[in-house]
Amino acid sequence: MPVWGARAALLGLLGWAVIAIGYAVVAGRPQRAGSPGVRSVLACRDDGLIAIGLGLPIRGQLVPLPPALTGLAAVCVLAVLGLRDIPGFLLLAPVAAMLLAAVGSGHRHDGRLDWIVPVVLQAGQYAYIAAIGFATAVPAPAIFALCALIAVHYADLARHAQQYTALGWDGRLIAAGLGAALGIATLAYLLLAAYVGVLICREVRTSWLAAMEGDRR
Repeated sequence: MPVWGARAALLGLLGWAVIAIGYAVVAGRPQRAGSPGVRSVLACRDDGLIAIGLGLPIRGQLVPLPPALTGLAAVCVLAVLGLRDIPGFLLLAPVAAMLLAAVGSGHRHDGRLDWIVPVVLQAGQYAYIAAIGFATAVPAPAIFALCALIAVHYADLARHAQQYTALGWDGRLIAAGLGAALGIATLAYLLLAAYVGVLICREVRTSWLAAMEGDRR
């Protein structure tokens, strides 16, 4: 950070987190449908209610990787071009592009490269959250805290293969974009960080109780 600056350090850490979570997913990627690896990949998508709803009409007929890569490319291009001068609700344009990945939520993710999809979705979140945060003057610690909590959340999903359907990657992107459009980006980031922190604490508590129960047996 003293050499390249806080922003470069943040982006480097986020990139390393994407690589680490990708490795965790690929270590158990599936060989056949219905295996634990398939469940792990589906869980690591972290789809919310919106993404699941958008994927229902497709009924798993669309391969999930191409739309996810298309959404990530659109988010990255818009982030590079800059979001500082985009007015109001147009800040949600990258979110609309990223929601292309939602149409693949109903797929079984048993293809050879489908394990990449959760990594792509995670990278899209980091790119959008960082771009919106810097464009709307969100304090850097708040941006880092939110991204770090999301990374921990994904690591937990990769380990326990549990799906949350309340506020997934889609809901987080929409909430961050709406907060920026309404001029309350910092508050939105803090609330999102608190929400993801609650999810992590809940899973820690569940794992601890399960371990205690196992010791009693």
